[in-house]
Amino acid sequence: MQEDRFLLSRAVRDGGFTFLELLVSLLLSGVVVSGLYMQLRTSIERARDHQIRLETFVQAQAVAQTIAAEIRMAGNGVPFDQKNFFIGAPNLSDNTVTEPIVVSDTSASKIALRVNEAGEVFLLAASFDPASSATISLNDVSLLEENDPIYISNSVVSGDDGLYAQVASVNSASNTITIDSDYVASPGAVFAAGSTLEEVPVVTYESVNGTITRDSGFGPVFLAENGTLTLEYLDIDGNALNLPLQQTDLVNALRSARITITLSSPRKMSTGETYAASVSQVIGIRNLDYLF
Repeated sequence: MQEDRFLLSRAVRDGGFTFLELLVSLLLSGVVVSGLYMQLRTSIERARDHQIRLETFVQAQAVAQTIAAEIRMAGNGVPFDQKNFFIGAPNLSDNTVTEPIVVSDTSASKIALRVNEAGEVFLLAASFDPASSATISLNDVSLLEENDPIYISNSVVSGDDGLYAQVASVNSASNTITIDSDYVASPGAVFAAGSTLEEVPVVTYESVNGTITRDSGFGPVFLAENGTLTLEYLDIDGNALNLPLQQTDLVNALRSARITITLSSPRKMSTGETYAASVSQVIGIRNLDYLF
């Protein structure tokens, strides 16, 4: 028996574990594993937080770039550079249709632009006198629809006139359109064959109730939720113009716009808070100084 106890004691000394040693080992292993788990969890949370910040910033930047692209093109398709159709021309029945930026519908959280968003240009196939006919013959009418807002310019045939109207009907068989009777045109204007016609809707960007929307006449489309759009209208020195804007501001003072997009992340950070990303950009506005 003594020999057996001696052999057992020697076995323990030579590499076996007592229960206490095994318990201590397990406790130490638990501490190590717990530490590794906490490090892994922290790494995962940091990676997730970084992804939330990045996604929110990228979305804010995308919204800002979308708005900026069309602000740069404000007035594209509007013949406000025509001598008889310039911004605020007093000889028109409604001079507001010459505004590239609709001043009555523009604020610190909203901007309304006239812009040929499709980039399509149609040519008159025959001379058009709005005083004697409502029918316009074109090279193509496939992309035009009833109620489309249109502008005509005769600048390419050495004219100084412009016209604004809405399409009343489209005849694809004859490649003609008719316009509503309440058109606005330069007094006595006649548009020779080769004059250009463009569809130019009012495109509105607006921040309402925590959403940013775009509307080109077919109802608002959401660009971002949990966000705001803030606008400032700047002169040549970068000073903010007083709101509301006036027609004279478009010609005499407005040279750029600062837009700020602020978005909150749809997911919460590891701290339980939402992340707010803010993107600000100053956009130069095309030359609107066309007083004659």
